[in-house]
Amino acid sequence: MASPTKKLGYEPRVECDTGREKSEDVAFVARQLGVVDELARIVAASEALFPGPVKVEVMWDPEIDELVFLVFNVFARGTDTEVMAHIDEWYRESTRIAGKNANYFTISLDMK
Repeated sequence: MASPTKKLGYEPRVECDTGREKSEDVAFVARQLGVVDELARIVAASEALFPGPVKVEVMWDPEIDELVFLVFNVFARGTDTEVMAHIDEWYRESTRIAGKNANYFTISLDMK
């Protein structure tokens, strides 16, 4: 694991480079990060909070080479207040599930 970075305010994620291209495979990255169980539970929580399918993708930070996120792409419906409440609940639930590993996970909304 990389050392803490004061500038970022958190510890950068481990590298998931396979010696080839960085993996875009969610299962591979989740195994490398040690968050396979958390991933499944956060998918279930996402499905409960947001209508429609939940898609998880790998996102590598374009500026910090070793920083990787598992991005939950979800559909959001309702008023701005309702959507913000669901987003807040998603972050509370993902933090409850993943604890110190919660910063591997983030959410992206489609407001259709």
